[in-house]
Amino acid sequence: MKCDETEKLKGIVEADETFIGGRFDKRRKRASLEKPCVVGVIQRGGPVRAQKIPSRVARAFAAFLKESIEPGTRLMTDDYGGYKKVGREFEHKTVQHKKLQYVEGLTHTNSIENFWLLFKRGVVGSFHKVSEKHLDRYLGEFVYRFNGRKDDNLFYATLKNMVNEKALPFEQLTKTA
Repeated sequence: MKCDETEKLKGIVEADETFIGGRFDKRRKRASLEKPCVVGVIQRGGPVRAQKIPSRVARAFAAFLKESIEPGTRLMTDDYGGYKKVGREFEHKTVQHKKLQYVEGLTHTNSIENFWLLFKRGVVGSFHKVSEKHLDRYLGEFVYRFNGRKDDNLFYATLKNMVNEKALPFEQLTKTA
């Protein structure tokens, strides 16, 4: 269950990051640094992309966004500082969640936050938890489902892909390092 991600997103694109796993403990100031960070982008009315990134620094965001989005695209993000450098290559607009601002005209991140909601509810409801080792596989499945949500032939296409793909041996799936 993987999507073809060769074509870059364009038009109005929203970007947001999230952390996967465990509870958020307000008493621990660095709790979010212990969880894997995932960044996602969605073209309004179009496909979504998501990927685990090595850290929550501007370089990691920039690399993913440059790989995923056409230059000159209108980029909508929240006010996290990691997007500031990236915003120079795009027409960058932000909403200030810290000031309880979630929408200003066409500027919002509601579409990508909707994807995160579906992903996290799917993890809690179906899988109960995911390991960081296989996080990209889970993301790939949810991106595939989300991007195919309007495709009447999705079941057939998925079945065809499963039959034509090489099997992933159990030993490779479970090996450490």
